[in-house]
Amino acid sequence: MNMMRELARSLGMPVSLVHLAFNEEKRENRAQGVLVGYRNDHRPYVDADGEVRCAARCRDGHPCKRKGLGGGHRCPNHGGMSTGPRTPEGRQRSLEALARYRAGRKGEKT
Repeated sequence: MNMMRELARSLGMPVSLVHLAFNEEKRENRAQGVLVGYRNDHRPYVDADGEVRCAARCRDGHPCKRKGLGGGHRCPNHGGMSTGPRTPEGRQRSLEALARYRAGRKGEKT
């Protein structure tokens, strides 16, 4: 919001008009199929089929082609969603935590 205030001040316009202009630009981009709402330093890589891919740079320099997951659109190899517990002890802890969570939820409803 500070960026919009500074821009409005430099243009001599009300902040509300600058905000409306930004929203209009976002709507136009969405209508054209451009993904909006990401920082300028990372735009999601969309393949020819329209699927969002990871696009992290691999060791040989090409963008990763695995499916991007989560808000950052990164694959599990490059910091995407967790693969979950791997060891039997970790799986047991996870099940116990889930049971505690479900027991707490049942207590809230009644």
